[in-house]
Amino acid sequence: MNVNKLIILLSMILLLTGCSESKKLSTNQSEDNNQIKYKSKDITINENLLKENYIKNLFNSYKVNEIEASLFNNYRNKVTFHIFNSKLGFYNSNSNDLVEIDNCLLLDKDINNLIPKIKTLDLTNIKEIMIRKAIFNNEILISFKGSTNEEKLKEFGKENNITSLSLNDDVIYGKSYITEIINDLKYTINKDSFFQVNTTCMIKLYDKVKEYAKNGNNLLDLYCGTGTIGMYLKDSYKYILGVEENSFAINSFNINKKINNIKNIDFKCMDASNIKIGDFDTVVVDPPRSGLSKKVINNLLNKKCKRIVYVSCNPKTLYKDIKLLEESYKVISLTPFNMFPKTKHIETVCLLEKINNHKFI
Repeated sequence: MNVNKLIILLSMILLLTGCSESKKLSTNQSEDNNQIKYKSKDITINENLLKENYIKNLFNSYKVNEIEASLFNNYRNKVTFHIFNSKLGFYNSNSNDLVEIDNCLLLDKDINNLIPKIKTLDLTNIKEIMIRKAIFNNEILISFKGSTNEEKLKEFGKENNITSLSLNDDVIYGKSYITEIINDLKYTINKDSFFQVNTTCMIKLYDKVKEYAKNGNNLLDLYCGTGTIGMYLKDSYKYILGVEENSFAINSFNINKKINNIKNIDFKCMDASNIKIGDFDTVVVDPPRSGLSKKVINNLLNKKCKRIVYVSCNPKTLYKDIKLLEESYKVISLTPFNMFPKTKHIETVCLLEKINNHKFI
């Protein structure tokens, strides 16, 4: 069995132990809490090593650093629950069978604490409930899809100190967003915003991006989303240009830029393939799982940027892309991140430097 299949198998086992699918499982967990803590610690070490070894085997001709991780349980700041016959839970993979839950070990504790309270509401005509939490600012957003008594929802929001509560597209209690605060930066998050679900590990990943990017005059942030990475690097570069084709993400980026009073970042709403890559010191790329387009790779090969910092959510496409980029760049270092414990997914940050700027010994 290869390493990737082992990761998938381990993920399945971990997920089965991660959510209490019934009251019986919740009771069993509380009866032998010490044993579970021991097993959880043991599994954490094994999962991290397994994922690290997977990256080291895949990138065996490159320098791969030790995997970085943070929380193994209660790390998710976001969840979407499905409702069927007034029962709240998750659908089984590739089926319409809903598994009702009382608690999930992946979710932030405050989100878990809301589950029994939400179950007291009339969920007859509710189809979906999404909950987000600003981990360091202790604000909570809840979005309901469907129909129910608005006054009861407003009362629920007030009683549970909810920052933002919406029914379909209408905010019925509080603000339209929550605010996360990281290293004195404020990030607004609404129900549709992209924001990494593991806040503590995200900070470690952004610190690594900052380390790899170093300092300079100009930085290009491709596939910038809502601009979280560009904002994080604002003090490292005199000027930053973010490029993102999603207009909603750019609007969020502009709001974050304004509330943080950042003057040295601009944004363009366009496909990353169409941007003319000028003389930037550094290019940060954070593409979707499909990786970089051929056009973006050709643009990078033909320009004079000193380094590329590649943030990847798919190791296989990262490997494919860096093999193409090696025509003009040298891979200096890779660092894997266990951003999504108890799943098969791995994030990786890779540093590449222009060959004619690299001193070979």
